[in-house]
Amino acid sequence: MADGKVRVRGRDDEEVTWSRRAARNAGTLSYIMDDAAPADGVYPAPMLTASVLGTLAEMCHPEYVEGDSLMKLTVSELAKIIEGAIFLDAQKALNHAQHALASRLAGKHADELRELLGATDDFASAAEREAALSEPAFTPGWHGRSATSASGPPALQPQPSLSWLPVNDDAQEAALACVEASTLLQLKGVSRSCQSLARRVLCSRLCCCGGVRLTPTQLDGITQLDIEQLHRAGRPWDAAAAGRLPELAQLHGFGFAVDVAAVRTADQTTVRCLHDVVEEGSALRSCVRGEGEPPIELMLSAIACAGTGPVCNIPVEVMRSGSLTALDLSGKQIESYGARLISLLMPVMASLTSLDLSDNYLRSEGAAALAPALAANAELTSINLLSNKLDVESATMLLKVKAKKPNLRTLCGRTHQETEINFFNQGLGPGDAMLLAPEVAVMASLTKLSLAINKLGEAGTKSICEALKGNKTLKELDLSGDIVTRSNIGGSAGGQHVAQIF
Repeated sequence: MADGKVRVRGRDDEEVTWSRRAARNAGTLSYIMDDAAPADGVYPAPMLTASVLGTLAEMCHPEYVEGDSLMKLTVSELAKIIEGAIFLDAQKALNHAQHALASRLAGKHADELRELLGATDDFASAAEREAALSEPAFTPGWHGRSATSASGPPALQPQPSLSWLPVNDDAQEAALACVEASTLLQLKGVSRSCQSLARRVLCSRLCCCGGVRLTPTQLDGITQLDIEQLHRAGRPWDAAAAGRLPELAQLHGFGFAVDVAAVRTADQTTVRCLHDVVEEGSALRSCVRGEGEPPIELMLSAIACAGTGPVCNIPVEVMRSGSLTALDLSGKQIESYGARLISLLMPVMASLTSLDLSDNYLRSEGAAALAPALAANAELTSINLLSNKLDVESATMLLKVKAKKPNLRTLCGRTHQETEINFFNQGLGPGDAMLLAPEVAVMASLTKLSLAINKLGEAGTKSICEALKGNKTLKELDLSGDIVTRSNIGGSAGGQHVAQIF
């Protein structure tokens, strides 16, 4: 090999020439080169096509720089490169190909992924597809399939084909190794075969921690769960769903481990403020192992997962059970940290249709936590978020969520059949008025509306006045301010909006 070249024979006896330096970056070839040269001087790689071998020869060269070559490949071709890199133990090439495939899929929703991959939607119904998208991120690949016996392993069943990923099982999972969890969650909604593959990859990431090496195949095999990765995936509420796992022992993340059984038995009645749960000496803090102060995200997840009874006026255990249809938490001093805890529980409350969170000082931080939980809850039709010191930006965000959920009728706890509404001196601000305005606009029988002695400001006044334009039933409107500041509608600017409705 004085010329520094190595010949490699692939499938169908096609030969590809590699540089010796490139071959040294493929562990399988390097090992054979050091062991004994073949009689004909050609190294065998019978699983790989000449095309794959040629691309890998380029990628394994020490001076290779990732460029347009990988971006020109289809997803199926990238998968073949990944399979070949695994066979040749070419770690550098494998890493390049995995990141190229991940960038191709990144940020796409289920429908976009289906089109990109050329996959077929084989779900039996829209409901089955939606269930695939909303199931817990940690759901094992075998979940829902029949078993040979009550205690035996799952019965082998024909696997749906992955025509867009025509490689072996190991290569399929390796192909998705660098794909973000949020994208894998969307992949579940592409097809049944994609759901099965995404389940295996996600379950391995989320549940193989704390010494666990084998990916669980059933829910009762899950003993560990990575909370940090759930947060990164945008699915923090799956921590609450994990509270129903019969064998769950530990939660991991952010450099800490939480003893689930200890959380269940900890005295949570002593918790006066949710922010205090991270402090040394608290009953819940004693359930956590790790150096330093654990982040509030981990502690709230631990409470959502294994908390018992009411915690800071929030009935965690009964909320996690999913049995409630209506819940009134108005005036419970929940504040923003309580809203964050509630946001972890709402999406798993499959029967909840009505929730009152009014008068709780949730502020913008609480609204930001609740917005994705509102989007994830499928059954909620009524929520009351008034009197929570929400700003204009928070109200705008919540209204955008409502616009995408036709079943979510109200953000103000209204039936829209009201004839009179009295919000006299309720501490309403511009954000409250913005939430209320679109609902006032559809109240066909409204005759009297009092928003006196509040702080609507110009923005809130404008929203209410625009909602009342064209109203034929309203006979009495009170927007007066208090006798000290006389400020409610935002001064003369607000007055101009009022004048336009008369």
